[in-house]
Amino acid sequence: MKNIAEARDEVHRHVKDLLRVVDREEPLSATHVETVLWSGVLLLGGAMMALFFARQAARWPAGTQYELRGLTYEVEGGETVEVGTKFAKIAIWRPVGRVVGRVRLLEFPRSRGRSDYAAMFSIFSLMYFNSNSIGLT
Repeated sequence: MKNIAEARDEVHRHVKDLLRVVDREEPLSATHVETVLWSGVLLLGGAMMALFFARQAARWPAGTQYELRGLTYEVEGGETVEVGTKFAKIAIWRPVGRVVGRVRLLEFPRSRGRSDYAAMFSIFSLMYFNSNSIGLT
């Protein structure tokens, strides 16, 4: 996960790399240049998406409150997740919020390298066994 300055530097580096390809003095075939540019443009697109996500993450610092479905939430931190884009897989920071004023009775496990299915299974298992232990089912 990159911050805004690091992401912007990477964008500039990729643009300079692309310009170096087309500014060469030695003769190159159009096919070779097109192949190199295509790969470079994909890298540039990934860098631009990383910059976009870094800017989005900066809009959600800890303590920020927001409304959703009639409840007020507060950003309490975040987690790093990988997002697939058309250009590349990018590690981004995703804010995590909680309902303001609600005591968290149970900390659900977060997916750390496991599939989403495994994380959901863990959550539902906890909910089932906790509800059984207090006689709700």
